[in-house]
Amino acid sequence: MIFNRLFRAMVEGHLFLSINKGIGIFFTKFRKGLDLLISIPSIYFFSRKIPVEKDKIIFITFRGEYDCNAKWIAQEIIKRKLPYKLVWAARKDVPIDQFPKELILTERQSLDFYRQLSSAKIIIDNGVSTAFLGYKKKKDQILIETWHGSLGIKKFSASTNKDKRWVATAYQEGRMTDYIISNSTFEDAVYREDFWKKTPIWQYGHARNDILCEKDTERLAQIKEKVYKEFGLDPDTKICLYAPTFRDDGDMCPYQINYKELLNALETRFGGNWVIFTRFHFRLLKKI
Repeated sequence: MIFNRLFRAMVEGHLFLSINKGIGIFFTKFRKGLDLLISIPSIYFFSRKIPVEKDKIIFITFRGEYDCNAKWIAQEIIKRKLPYKLVWAARKDVPIDQFPKELILTERQSLDFYRQLSSAKIIIDNGVSTAFLGYKKKKDQILIETWHGSLGIKKFSASTNKDKRWVATAYQEGRMTDYIISNSTFEDAVYREDFWKKTPIWQYGHARNDILCEKDTERLAQIKEKVYKEFGLDPDTKICLYAPTFRDDGDMCPYQINYKELLNALETRFGGNWVIFTRFHFRLLKKI
């Protein structure tokens, strides 16, 4: 019986396809490992030859898009017309029309990227990308970690994260970080328990959440008009935003709530007409 199945699989080509796939995966991992082994020392020696420019800031986000805390910090610098060279590390496949003209764009992991990174006085990172990209900060550079959370309630410590490479990278990033931004004593504790045990903490709040505390009534009206126009909503409609975060095990249960009951509860408690916006984590967009 086993021999018959094996013979049939060989005849149909399934066995050979499986072997070829396995060989392909092996060589892909081998190539990436060899590339990493060669590139990191090369990056280190290359970067040491480039002088630091005191007026240059480089922004690195793990998605490589114009988003998160780094976006709002950059926009504030542009708004104030401060005398800095602003460089953004963008991924190759990200549309460039989302970036302001004031930003100098550099493609991540390109030769120009490491040249820009090596010459920047200030590095602003929203994850552990600086270490992940194989760069070791120089003594006269400042690395500011903004992180990408909002309340510090998401667990990402070594005891909960199964990705050993990510954890090792996070420890490396933590050792390089000069300052980390927080919005509460609760989040301070999360940092201290994880990878930034001794890093000075700036409890300034997260730049991307400043819009939620906007006091300029005229700007608030403009923001509301833009949102309601985008989604074709009546001005009197109220919005409930539901945005659960990513689970490492890919569990989709947080998204499978009873939206009808939630709508009824909102209308009963607060009155008026409601809509619910569910924001999927970017890693789960393909599962919508």
